[in-house]
Amino acid sequence: MQGELASRSLSGRIVLLCLADLEYTAKTPVHTGEVIGELRDLLDAIDEHLLDSLSEAAVNRALNRLEADGLVEMSSPSGTSPTGKGRPQYTLAADSGDVVSSLADDDEVAPLAEHVSQ
Repeated sequence: MQGELASRSLSGRIVLLCLADLEYTAKTPVHTGEVIGELRDLLDAIDEHLLDSLSEAAVNRALNRLEADGLVEMSSPSGTSPTGKGRPQYTLAADSGDVVSSLADDDEVAPLAEHVSQ
């Protein structure tokens, strides 16, 4: 899995780590806004600035790409209205521990992976 994840974009690797951390705390499935909130919390916790900011559009693109590649599963929340309201929710399709250990040696996201594994 390490080679597969290393070839992902920086935003994709960060989103995977955010989802892994959310799974560790049993907060998944989550929508895009919750992933962004988790990202901010993680970056604050490690006092690191991997990115100036990861926009909602960048997180959506990363989630869509990861879902298309089978690393993330998307579901629609129950109670979605007929007018299409209701945001899709995401969970990791891979094991959280495997994701974190695979990214632990990645220089760009290692501090984030180390914090998630604690």
